[in-house]
Amino acid sequence: MNDYAAGRAYEAAHQTYRSWLRNHEPKPPNLAGIDAETFGVVRDVCEKLLATGAEPMKGLPEGNTKPIMIEKLVEYLRELQRSVERHTKPGGRQGYLQFVRDHLG
Repeated sequence: MNDYAAGRAYEAAHQTYRSWLRNHEPKPPNLAGIDAETFGVVRDVCEKLLATGAEPMKGLPEGNTKPIMIEKLVEYLRELQRSVERHTKPGGRQGYLQFVRDHLG
């Protein structure tokens, strides 16, 4: 996997949930292979966040596990897209993934 797959998945999710926020039917993303798989995982996480909120990370005290509003989700997805762009430029094809790996341990 590379940053491109993560970026495409975040972009597709952002477009999907922004369409729902605007009360439009989203267009199915035109993704295949690893991009489609990654989008599926991102979509599953988004649906969980909207329905029940986040689960606390293993080894950390419980945090806010309330469902989030779709407006916030759209903001978060856009920021994730920007993060991919920000970390790919200096870090190469897996700069973003390495950044995430370093911070999630």
